Amino acid sequence: ESFKIFTSCLTEQSFQDMAVDYLNLKAHPDLKKLFDMILRRSGYNNIADKLTDVLDKKEKKKKIKIFAVDDSRMILKVYKANLFKIGFEAELFEFPETALKEIEKNKPDIIFTDLNMPNMNGVELTKRVRELYSKEELPVIMVTTQSDLEDKEAAYEAGVSVLLPKPFTAE
Repeated sequence: ESFKIFTSCLTEQSFQDMAVDYLNLKAHPDLKKLFDMILRRSGYNNIADKLTDVLDKKEKKKKIKIFAVDDSRMILKVYKANLFKIGFEAELFEFPETALKEIEKNKPDIIFTDLNMPNMNGVELTKRVRELYSKEELPVIMVTTQSDLEDKEAAYEAGVSVLLPKPFTAE
């Protein structure tokens, strides 16, 4: 229903301008793509073209690429929203094994990882990353609720660059 309301408001030029401005300046790329599809399906190609032009220009500009690895989908959503807001490109991984395969093919600029995950924990993931890249080449930031000294020592021995406590903020 909300999409029907949106498209019905597009008859007003002021709403079109406001929608294009918002989508171009503040919306996440995934949201822009969704509204591009809605506009085109509703016959508003002229408005969708205004989004595409800006999308193409912005996508050419290189952003810092961050891989976030956490078995919690909720935490991954927090990463996605916050990293986008501060200007980073985020790729999210629920499984460390999948992240490691992508890291081998496509090196990010920074990795955020949880400590406690099933099958492969953050320490093991960091060890495997360090087989590929040094701390200087690829910082690994471990975000965890754990405060045990043993866990911290194991993380730093594995090659973690920084430990951050959960919960965290964009700052």
